[in-house]
Amino acid sequence: MKLYLIRHGQSTHNANLDIPHNPDPPLTELGQIQAQATATYLKTQGLKPDATYISPQTRALQTAYPTVSRLGLHPIVLPDICETGGLREHTGLTRSQIEEQFPGVIPVPAITEKGWWHRGLADEEERAFYARAESMRQYLMDTYLGTGAIVLLVTHGRFGSALVTTILGLTPAGYSRYPFDNCGITRIDFDPHEEVAYGPPPADLSVPLAVRLRFHNDVSHIPPELRS
Repeated sequence: MKLYLIRHGQSTHNANLDIPHNPDPPLTELGQIQAQATATYLKTQGLKPDATYISPQTRALQTAYPTVSRLGLHPIVLPDICETGGLREHTGLTRSQIEEQFPGVIPVPAITEKGWWHRGLADEEERAFYARAESMRQYLMDTYLGTGAIVLLVTHGRFGSALVTTILGLTPAGYSRYPFDNCGITRIDFDPHEEVAYGPPPADLSVPLAVRLRFHNDVSHIPPELRS
């Protein structure tokens, strides 16, 4: 399995333009340009994901959609990869709003006409969002390990950092052990141990697996003056 993680483009919250505060901020004009640049880059690289997952937050959907359109994808919209803290007291876009605004995406059944966020404030606690990251790691392993699949996740900076931390088997370390810039791309490969190592795997490995961080937070596809 080859896993690509992409953080959303610049949002109005990132640019300090949310006055009053918007619990589900959209992309700025710059963020939209970053999203288009990311889509162009992925297409020119010939990336053909076997599976794509998008956070249901507006900024992630807006970031992913140019890539979805250009590559002809039918991604799954998955609340489990939303940002830490979720939407606090708000419930988020409804199923019909997502389907109308982003044709071709597939919301999971948990996204209804009542929205998708119903967890309250507890998910701001470190133990809660790391547990969510571990659940996503296990889902990816159970679903794609050994398949050679290319999997694309469009998510958020803090949750992305927690997910990378969890995949690499490290202990929780707050929000930003592996910080992401807007539209930064990270790739992690899951390979059979014998394909990448010089010697046999340690005897205590239940699954002889090499997890390799190939690169983190690559923004080379974004012109320097457009990075944020």
